[in-house]
Amino acid sequence: PMQWRGQNARIVTSRQTPVSSGRVMSDGIVTEAGAGADPANADLSQCRFQLTHLEQVLRQKENWLENAQRIADIGYWELDLTAKTLVWTEPVFHIFGVPLGTALGSFDFVRKMIHPDDVDLYVRMRDAAIAEELPFQSVHRIVRPDGTIRNVHELGRLSQGPNGPVFSGVVKDITETFSIAQQAQEQTRLLDTAGRVAKFGGWRI
Repeated sequence: PMQWRGQNARIVTSRQTPVSSGRVMSDGIVTEAGAGADPANADLSQCRFQLTHLEQVLRQKENWLENAQRIADIGYWELDLTAKTLVWTEPVFHIFGVPLGTALGSFDFVRKMIHPDDVDLYVRMRDAAIAEELPFQSVHRIVRPDGTIRNVHELGRLSQGPNGPVFSGVVKDITETFSIAQQAQEQTRLLDTAGRVAKFGGWRI
C-alpha cells in the first residue's frame, strides 16, 4: 500500500520499484541494485506470490466444480487402466450409498454393486468402449450396501493420462426420473388396453 510521510509528502511503497538502470526504490528509498537490493530475493518473492495466487485460483475452481456436481447430483469417476485404481468425487459416494473415504480398489468394487441382471451388459459395453476407444453410455441399476436399488446414467471415454490410458466419466442418479417415465408408460399401456376392451379410441392434442 502507498502512504504519505513527512513534510515533503514523499510517496512510500512497500515493494521494490525500478527507477533507472541499476537502481530500485524499496520502501521509498532509492538504492543501487548492488548496494542493498538483492534481485534474487525479488525474483523469489515474485515466484511465491504467483504460486500463492495459482493455489487460490485452483481452490476456487475446485469449489465451483464441487458445487456444480452437488447441484446437478452428478459425480466424476476415473479408472487408471495401468495402476488399476479407481477414484471417485464426493457425489459418487452418495449416489452409490458408500461412506465417504471408503477404499475403492479397482473396478471390481463397482462391478459388484451393479444389479446382477445388468452387470454382464454393462461390462461388455465398457470393455468395447475401452478397446475401440468409443464413447461409453449406460443406463443400469446399482444395488447399494443397504439393499436399495437405484437407476443411474453413466457417460465415459478413454483418454491418455500422465501414466497411461485412463477411462473416466460421470454418473447421475436418475431413479426419480426413471420412475416417472415408467409410470407414464404404464398409464399409456393401461389406457390402450382399456380402449381395446371397450372398443373406443383415444385422441391427443
